Amino acid sequence: MSDWFQIGAKCKESFPVLHEVWNNVCSSSGFLPDDHVLGELRRLLRSSMLLGQHAIYSSLCVTRYSRTEASNTYEDYVQYYIYDFIGRVKGSSDIFALLVNHVYELGIYESECALERGPIVHRLDEDEANRDLAALINRARNQWLRPFYDMRNFVVHRSGLRFVVGGIDGGSLINIQLGEMLRVPKERRTIERFLESIGVAVPKSCILDPVLLCENLWDKWNDLANAIMSSIRNKICDFIKVNM
Repeated sequence: MSDWFQIGAKCKESFPVLHEVWNNVCSSSGFLPDDHVLGELRRLLRSSMLLGQHAIYSSLCVTRYSRTEASNTYEDYVQYYIYDFIGRVKGSSDIFALLVNHVYELGIYESECALERGPIVHRLDEDEANRDLAALINRARNQWLRPFYDMRNFVVHRSGLRFVVGGIDGGSLINIQLGEMLRVPKERRTIERFLESIGVAVPKSCILDPVLLCENLWDKWNDLANAIMSSIRNKICDFIKVNM
């Protein structure tokens, strides 16, 4: 139970503007149903906070289980939670895309609404007042969101990550084995582009601490999420006033 109190506190600390806006929306929307525009806004904000908490929990589990024991059982735990972490970060970015789509009334179909895809940037860029936000999202798309999307597809839909039970001095007892993946040209490009985009160099040993991957990916997402929330905070306030 104490884990969840700590996770909730870390989520609030990690996303201060999100929690500030959440409180404002809850006090404004009252008992409005979810199918009301403010109810939908409330639902999206709640989902973004829950996904943030789940990502934090999965990251903590990767750290805990990768450093507990060098065994196949703990390898399974590490694999499960790092896949879950990657999925939660992708889910969080999708919710933020839907949040922007909803508040700015962009009219993008949900199936096409994702931060790493073009429609959200193109629709925002049509209005000069929204171009700073469009530029912010587009920079992130080019820098790391698209390499992350490719990596996520590789993990979820293809052969996925490979692990090795064995320690690195002072680090994890269960690690990601990059060697076999780096020998396949397409996999190599996916891995190298993704790691470079989050500021991680491919180790000469081809053995990567999973905690390092989680920490760097989380930092990228945390920075982008806070930048987006800071950019759209006033727009959300106006959206509430119009729809009360």
